[in-house]
Amino acid sequence: MKAHPAPDALTLPTLIETAEHDLALPPERTLTLVETLYEAGWITHPDGAPLTGASEAAQAYIRREYGTDYVAPDAVVTAGIVPTDLNRIPEDLPGDGAALYALIWKHSIAAHMPPAQERIMAARILVGSAAGSSYPLELRATTKLLYADGWRRILPSPAKDEVLPFLRQGDELHPAQIAVDAVASEAPDRYTAASLLGALARLGADEGAAARALAALCAAEVIVAVEGKLTLTESGVTLAAYLASTFDELTSPKYAAELNADLDRIAVGERLRLDVLHAFWSRFGAALHPTPVSPSRTVGEHKPVVLRLAEEE
Repeated sequence: MKAHPAPDALTLPTLIETAEHDLALPPERTLTLVETLYEAGWITHPDGAPLTGASEAAQAYIRREYGTDYVAPDAVVTAGIVPTDLNRIPEDLPGDGAALYALIWKHSIAAHMPPAQERIMAARILVGSAAGSSYPLELRATTKLLYADGWRRILPSPAKDEVLPFLRQGDELHPAQIAVDAVASEAPDRYTAASLLGALARLGADEGAAARALAALCAAEVIVAVEGKLTLTESGVTLAAYLASTFDELTSPKYAAELNADLDRIAVGERLRLDVLHAFWSRFGAALHPTPVSPSRTVGEHKPVVLRLAEEE
């Protein structure tokens, strides 16, 4: 038996990725709809905490609609985007924000439900060249059968149950055909717009600012999307190589996280803006001092692109 805990309520980065995967919504459209839903009072602020009593309201809804067995009494959602009123079901929302609201609503409900449980079925098959000979090869087959749906009652899995045929100890198997497939490891998949914004958000970047920066890079033809996957153009490759060789530390994910943390500290009054600027120029002033650029390093005729990972309110 294997248990799968309920998913958490959606944060803005996970909502962007889920909306792209499930609804084919580009990140910019998702951000616009989130702002509309928030301003209309349907959802909590992406950076805020769920409303007081939200977990109790979710448990009451589940108990009423699905029964006590589907309530996880100790589940409390402390972060993520949730509906301001769970009794507003997705069907009540007009317009094209209904599908996105449905994702938020369903994940909010699922977060308060018990784990989904699967029953594991397995078989160990010993293969030899002839009866009575040693077995040089051991094969194992495993399938999963949903035993208790739990949170999957509201977020069903697209995967279908698989069942092994009934086998007894010592049964002989006579395969009708043997197929051998070569398996090779594949290179990591390229980013989509949503997964790139999610990666930047995990570094501390503001999703809205990152989305605008990505749009600017695409408009400058530094990045293009091919079948939904992002890739660098020839100019983009040249620019990336130049940035890596000239501003290695400045463009690193580690420094991006540090910078966004400092911006957050400025916003809450823990650091002064001038102190952060002074530290920046003390650290990178020499590297950023204007120097002539050789023709071999010319990126192209595109306009310069300024990447801002966060903005001060």
